[in-house]
Amino acid sequence: MIREAVIAATVTAACAGPDAAPVDAPPRDAPPPCDAQSLTIGRCVTDAGVACTGALGEVRRFEAAAAGAEVPLVVGPQGSAMLVFAVATTGIVPGDPTDPTAATNPQLELVVARGGAELALYRGRMGFSDQGGQQVAAGLFAITEDTGLDGVALLAHAVLTDQAGAQRCGDWSFVARR
Repeated sequence: MIREAVIAATVTAACAGPDAAPVDAPPRDAPPPCDAQSLTIGRCVTDAGVACTGALGEVRRFEAAAAGAEVPLVVGPQGSAMLVFAVATTGIVPGDPTDPTAATNPQLELVVARGGAELALYRGRMGFSDQGGQQVAAGLFAITEDTGLDGVALLAHAVLTDQAGAQRCGDWSFVARR
């Protein structure tokens, strides 16, 4: 028992070090802009062409959108405000779009920021499917606690890494809308 306590104290002290960040550190800054723009961020729409809501059985797809296009704020099943996105790219190992837990699925991080401050985040593995010659993932729900975003211009930044180590990234400016 004493031995375990000594080991735990030693590990904690070694990890903390003199330059350790305090526990109450401010949120990290949004990632830097993407140079390659090899991942297109766009709107998530249903087969009927309306914005995705997260409803059960909803068939989702990617829709390219110009800078400044609107992305609806939706309320999720647990009452959280969310922005819903889709992404498209080419040349990646797509993983399995029918299995969200597949280890072969690309890792995707999508950050929504305003003035460099992170407001919403989607992070997870997502299988990509083919849509018009592109590899697409739709239904990326970025949860936010900020409910005052209606009409606010925001920036989405996404980074994808597939099983083979290929990376894709992209940025998209949009307006959140209720």
